[in-house]
Amino acid sequence: MKPYLLNRSEDTSVQQFSPSDLHNLVSSGSLDKETPELILPATYEILVQEFRNLCINHGEKDHQALKEEHFPSILQVDMLLHLFHDRFIPALPISHHITRNVNEFWLLTLAMAAIGCQYTRTQEFESMVAPLHEFLRRGLQREMDLSYDNPEAQIYYLKALFLSQISCFYYGDMAMRRQALIHRGLLVQLAESLGLFAAETRQVHDGSDAADNAHTQWQQWIRLETKRRLGYSIWMLDLMVFYHFDIPPLMPHRVPESDLPHDGLWTAPNEHEWLELFERTRRNPPLPHAIKSIFLRKKVKPDLGEFGRILLLHGVYHEIYQVKAYFQRPLSNWIPTAQHEPSVSNLASSPSSSSELSGSHQWLSETATFSAWRSAALDCVDELHWWANGVIAIQSGTEHPTVHHLHFSRVVLLVPVKEILVLLLSITKDAGDVSQQTTPANVYMAEQEVIRWAHRDEGRLNIVQGSTGSYTLWMRLLAFAPEEPGQMSEDEEDGQGASAASLEEEDNGLDVDGIENPGFIWLDRPNDDEMVQYFVRSGRPVNMKAYISGVGDIYEAKSPAKILRHGLRVLESVAFAWGRDRDYVDILQKAERVMLGRGA
Repeated sequence: MKPYLLNRSEDTSVQQFSPSDLHNLVSSGSLDKETPELILPATYEILVQEFRNLCINHGEKDHQALKEEHFPSILQVDMLLHLFHDRFIPALPISHHITRNVNEFWLLTLAMAAIGCQYTRTQEFESMVAPLHEFLRRGLQREMDLSYDNPEAQIYYLKALFLSQISCFYYGDMAMRRQALIHRGLLVQLAESLGLFAAETRQVHDGSDAADNAHTQWQQWIRLETKRRLGYSIWMLDLMVFYHFDIPPLMPHRVPESDLPHDGLWTAPNEHEWLELFERTRRNPPLPHAIKSIFLRKKVKPDLGEFGRILLLHGVYHEIYQVKAYFQRPLSNWIPTAQHEPSVSNLASSPSSSSELSGSHQWLSETATFSAWRSAALDCVDELHWWANGVIAIQSGTEHPTVHHLHFSRVVLLVPVKEILVLLLSITKDAGDVSQQTTPANVYMAEQEVIRWAHRDEGRLNIVQGSTGSYTLWMRLLAFAPEEPGQMSEDEEDGQGASAASLEEEDNGLDVDGIENPGFIWLDRPNDDEMVQYFVRSGRPVNMKAYISGVGDIYEAKSPAKILRHGLRVLESVAFAWGRDRDYVDILQKAERVMLGRGA
């Protein structure tokens, strides 16, 4: 199979894999004969040869990825690379628009094409995603032990490994996720050895011969900024895997100390505009300094940019995780003194003890210091959200990637997602990724945690401020209201009555937009702060209805099933560029069948 180069105007009927035309898939611009090809014939030749070596002539016949005649043509690979830069890079900007590195290292080219393939929305190409990633896995495995004299080659390998990790965690099946777990340590180790997390020495820019060396300086800055962005992205992925998959992070106490990325300089179209901006731009702070500033002063550098603000949001998560980990230690409540050591029973009252979940000890969310930390984190989120709303207004209502992170932040900071998932998987009889967690004891503990969250924490705030999964809202409703009247114990009824009475007493004088004690709220429509606060503090089925379009009053008996059905419609309308969506659709479908079977 010889590589060939097709112009945009040439007939594409000779494509080996599929006659599908991918031109309409790239939204950033038309791909016509004036659009430059990204991949060079020499690079494509290397891909073909490596494919033969690793997938055709290799001894792993049981894992053969593709037949030789089904390998994509050079035009198709080029289209996939365009899709990668058009769809993936805006959300995770680690590849510069000038130096895209498409032809620098064949594994990086393959990684970009494999992710681009996920965005094709065509059955023929979607069937290629897993085989291309298998091809990539074999290439990464073979190249792992090779020694590179050129640090740039190591960066290219690291970037290819990073892209492979993202797809294995968020697109693949259990086998791909196991492979990702195996290589997590290598990813972090390589990033550490290349200094991607280290503090930077302050560099003084010499502008004496700036006009002559602008292009050279620009290229040097792009290489440095690419390393910053890659290091921060690897760190962020480590955190995301933690709160998405409940896999402990490899860097629980590590925060990158390099300067945060600068979007304005990164998007400069040429060296002259870059140099002009560079000369009048104050360097961005390292993430630890930015975290301190937003917590203590609620201040964010005005020109930090979108990617930097997303990283800062994850830095807020990291700070809260460390505080939470401290309070979950057995010795967290002990103050060292010269007195005799306390008894073991006193130390056992830490919020982390298993008996705490059964109600005999203080709940972590009721620890005053931890609650104050979490409130401070929510204030930080609000600060970032105000800026995001301003960007939305400038863009005439178009939401940008930061908004999704901000909506999901309330789930990360407030919602017991792990426990909710355990309950869902237990009632749908599908253990999924957490089979070890769906034992009767763990299900009971999860149930108690969800009930406590719904009744005593900030469940209503979660609904208003960003509960993105319908299962979260559904589980909160199940926990908040009994299936049949009179099912609660007398103690529970007394406790709820006292709580409701105290809230009513506290809010008797509240007036919202001239309406005393408003009787309803639309949760999926814009609401002013006073209305939201009233709902959070006093909104209960007996005094305030809460509506969602397509569902109605969420407190009605059949609302949990309606919410599931509505969530399914929304999720099924999303293009499955990332395979995890299918898992969630399957879980929600099973949960809906269970609910309907119970007559809800």
